[in-house]
Amino acid sequence: PMGGGSMVASSGPSTPSISSLIGVAGHSKDVNSVAWNASGDKLASGSDDRTAQVYDVDNTGRAKQLLRLEPHQGSVVQVCWDPVNPNRLATVASGEKDKTVRLWDTRTHKSVKEYKMTAEYINVAWSPEGGSLAVGSSIGGASSKDDTAKDYISIIDVREHKIKKHKFPFEVNEFSFSPNSRHMILTTELGTVEVYKFIVGGNLKHVRSIQAHTDNCYTLDIDPTGQFMAVGSKDSLVSLWETDDLICLRSVGDHSTPVRTVSFSPCGAYLASASYDHGVDIASVATGERLHKAETNCGINQIAWQPKLGGTKSLVAFAKDAKNSDSRRATETDQYLQILSVPTASLASLAEESSS
Repeated sequence: PMGGGSMVASSGPSTPSISSLIGVAGHSKDVNSVAWNASGDKLASGSDDRTAQVYDVDNTGRAKQLLRLEPHQGSVVQVCWDPVNPNRLATVASGEKDKTVRLWDTRTHKSVKEYKMTAEYINVAWSPEGGSLAVGSSIGGASSKDDTAKDYISIIDVREHKIKKHKFPFEVNEFSFSPNSRHMILTTELGTVEVYKFIVGGNLKHVRSIQAHTDNCYTLDIDPTGQFMAVGSKDSLVSLWETDDLICLRSVGDHSTPVRTVSFSPCGAYLASASYDHGVDIASVATGERLHKAETNCGINQIAWQPKLGGTKSLVAFAKDAKNSDSRRATETDQYLQILSVPTASLASLAEESSS
């Protein structure tokens, strides 16, 4: 199932309209999360319709539904692929009836492991070597009797099936493992980025705190080369950091509302970001300048750049927030999952112009 493509506006009158939007059918309610597997040929999505779905995506961005993973008893708030095994997918469900993290084998279409959690969890990250899955609780550390805990991260050893729970005195938003799996990096409500040493057995040791922004840091991503980290904030800025010394290099893009989600291109040269301002920005990592803006006519919950190198098209999947859209109300025919297709050569040409 798929929708047709449509041309979308660019960042300015001097820039040609280079991108197109491709609708992907299958969900009946808002999509919360999108993720590509390590080989970049499968796209997973999790939705308020209580399903996770997996699509095969060709080089042009056309998607064919492969799997519909159910049952979940609540909204599927996150999906995350095993970085080592391109056929193993984690889903996180949230709601009164379902506080479960499930591991799926997409070849057999079956859930191979379920972890019952004591609170609702809304964020997820898999360690690059595939051994640990971290899940973060919803704001406030629901069901906690500990007044000192505002949030939790539980680290699941997916080989031994042991869970280590960590509490934090501040609200934690997104988090990620470092490329070598030795550290965990957290964004917080305080505008800080917190760095923890990740120790075998799921233990964390605080290493460093960085005041990255003046307001809540919502999102982060580390580029595939491991050189840079991008942080998106409520203050409408995206900051770019050198990962070795954690030095801020520059601001990236041009948003006017809080930044909700960021994603690096597989080559590390570009950064896609989205906020409440109804568009996807693509910026140059080298200069920080916006190269292109694709109008989406809606807010975006999450974006994910396809991790494939060498193609003629660069593909960025995004989850639409229909509640924050230009239309009055959502309909059953709405395509809550879309793919932005941009010619790779056009991006390279715009980047060259911005650096000259």
